[in-house]
Amino acid sequence: MEVEMEPKSPFQTSDREFGADWPQDPGVNRSHNDQEDMNRLGKKQEFKRNFRFLATLGFATIFSSTWEFVLVAFGSGLINGGFGGLIWEYVWTFLGYSTIVVSLAEMSSMAPTAGGQYHTRVSEFAPARWQEYLSYAAGWTSTLAWQPALAGGLYPIAVMIQTITQYNQPDFVLLNWQASLLMVALGFLTVPFNTVWRRALPMFETIVLVFHFAGFFATIIPLWVLAPKNSATQVFTEITNSGGWSNTAEEVEDASLNVPRSMVWAFVLNGLMGFVTLITYVFCIGDLTSALNSPEPFVATFLNGTGSTGGATGLTIILFILLIAGNNTCTTTESRQMWAFARDKGLPFSGWLSKIHPHWNVPLNCIIVTIGINIVFCLINLGSTLAFNIIIGLQNVGFLSTYIISIGCLISARLRRDPLPPARWSLGRLGMPINCFAVLYACFLVTFCFLPVMVPVMAQTVNWTPAIFVGVVVLATSFYFVHGRKVYTAPVAYVEGKRRDGMLQSVT
Repeated sequence: MEVEMEPKSPFQTSDREFGADWPQDPGVNRSHNDQEDMNRLGKKQEFKRNFRFLATLGFATIFSSTWEFVLVAFGSGLINGGFGGLIWEYVWTFLGYSTIVVSLAEMSSMAPTAGGQYHTRVSEFAPARWQEYLSYAAGWTSTLAWQPALAGGLYPIAVMIQTITQYNQPDFVLLNWQASLLMVALGFLTVPFNTVWRRALPMFETIVLVFHFAGFFATIIPLWVLAPKNSATQVFTEITNSGGWSNTAEEVEDASLNVPRSMVWAFVLNGLMGFVTLITYVFCIGDLTSALNSPEPFVATFLNGTGSTGGATGLTIILFILLIAGNNTCTTTESRQMWAFARDKGLPFSGWLSKIHPHWNVPLNCIIVTIGINIVFCLINLGSTLAFNIIIGLQNVGFLSTYIISIGCLISARLRRDPLPPARWSLGRLGMPINCFAVLYACFLVTFCFLPVMVPVMAQTVNWTPAIFVGVVVLATSFYFVHGRKVYTAPVAYVEGKRRDGMLQSVT
């Protein structure tokens, strides 16, 4: 196949002719472009493609849930920055992270598979002698990042329930074991949509996308109208330092175009909605000291804005429903990433993990393991909330490490002037500078993931994330040399031009 060179204009999209050599498989719905992509990558189509652009956009948007998490997760930003610091940190993060998103979007257009960053994005772009190990390492860091995602999404929901109940019934106390069991129960709610109701998931994601936008306006409009406002000077210029610091691609139709488009549009829409929510949040939160002393600052904002516990409860229920919906996408994404890595024999018990349920057409074993792992994480909260938060904190390090490896390998391929795979969504000539900035920015963020929230550091505030991350890397590397290198097959081995004729990777 002739390799298409980079387009001359930035962010160019183009269609390619369909290769007629794809082995047809009855009962699987694929577009011509999807068939060509999977043929080039050497993968047999295992899933039915029932996610169109709108459902894919809903999936990506709801998984990020930016404006919702702006409200429930920005307490530490108020501690280490105050109003002004929080706003300008958000702007800088949005601009910096955009380079990571568009870099990954271009790579997903080159290789639209369930393996994500570790797949062709590392395996095919890395220097030949490092292709196997780097793709294996990226697979493990990606697994490390994804697996705690569900537990991380369940925790703020449990805290939300506790806080709003206390506002309505001041004598109520949600014990730690009750919160942990509540998280487990909420985790099990994601199972039906990923198994028996699997066919309804695209429609569900589209409906929730509409509710995502409706909930946004239903939340911020009452605050704009009813809440007393902080001054613009307080919001944009006051910076505080209370912390002591000095400051599912293989199931998407036409995936090589719809996946990168949905990634970018989800990022832009969520980013803009998150910024509007943040501005509303800090204008309407009231006194900063009082907000920080409240159980949850976002509930204090609702109370300050509506003037009643009933109004605050209603706004919190909107957040509750949307975050519950986002947990479905967590389970879907975690299980698909695990399945893709198991397909390449990168995990223990890969043969069992890579099986597809014949009736539901889902990786049922990976779903079971994903739910099981997250139940263990939730139960860790029984013994120590600090330990639970450290494990959840590994997500950011895992994701950023995978981004550094994958985009770094793409930079390496560009420097070697290797012909890149065709991409229907391309950065064009802007690719190299954007990729370089993305890697530098990701490295910058990693350093902050290793810092404690407050100084001076005490036993209760020490950040154990670096030690645990290094431990996981050592464990994964040891497993690779003892067992992985004997059975693991880097995805590049199946790519067109490097595989034996007619060889397609399959788990069936």
